[in-house]
Amino acid sequence: VDIAKGDYVLDGYFRAVGTVGNSLSEQLEGQDLRAINLPVDETNSLARSIITGDKIDIVYTFSLPPLRQTASVVLLQNVQVIATGSYSVAEQERNAPGGPTRRYNSLTLRLNARDALRLNYARQEGSIS
Repeated sequence: VDIAKGDYVLDGYFRAVGTVGNSLSEQLEGQDLRAINLPVDETNSLARSIITGDKIDIVYTFSLPPLRQTASVVLLQNVQVIATGSYSVAEQERNAPGGPTRRYNSLTLRLNARDALRLNYARQEGSIS
């Protein structure tokens, strides 16, 4: 960001473009993207240390009835988190991203349409972490 001599240096100058301070629809604009909300708890949110802008991997665990066993696979990799808890442009703009002091029980993820369908199916058929 270009800064004129004598101007203030704001924390917003250091944010990645498109991850903070935009409405939800603006973050999905122009591409085949979807916002998917994923419920999380203390364990699968890494003690609520995941914050807006982080990229996460999603593991799918499912049962194999003929073998009476379960299996886990990496379903999605490098998925961008666009909100923790409820999505609020004001919170994004204030840079109030979650973390150990802010409790949340969901993550909003930015996925292409195909991956959104895969995640939705996996949530119904097995468990996600």
